[in-house]
Amino acid sequence: HAFTSGGNIVAAAAALKTLDIVSQQYFLEHVRFVGARMTAGLRSLLGSKIYVKDIRGPGLMIGIELVEDDGSPSPRRVAQIVNEAKKHGLILRESRYGHGPVLKMRPPLIITADEVDIILERLANVFNILERQPCWLQERAACIA
Repeated sequence: HAFTSGGNIVAAAAALKTLDIVSQQYFLEHVRFVGARMTAGLRSLLGSKIYVKDIRGPGLMIGIELVEDDGSPSPRRVAQIVNEAKKHGLILRESRYGHGPVLKMRPPLIITADEVDIILERLANVFNILERQPCWLQERAACIA
């Protein structure tokens, strides 16, 4: 990708620092480790939920596909999670520019194992809160905040 303000001294310095970090000897090994930890934690947390169709992705590019109780795609539930997650300090994204059924997680590649555990704990809180709300159980456009 290219964009108008990308060719400046600050962007160039950031790019050089990024190259320094990603070229460190154990960088990719670390990314694989924390990615596996995150995916395993998500599967443990969400794997038995009827509304979770799939947890997928390589490394730290993780997607959680959500469905309604009847198995149809659920962009509604994804939107509810994204909105509630903000209140817990998590930045999550919706697929298809806010209209898709996949919750996208893209933590930084320099995340630590402890930070993965914090994310999983906060995400567990988000799901616990949402599962107790009537709008989580009902497919109603009016429920989306």
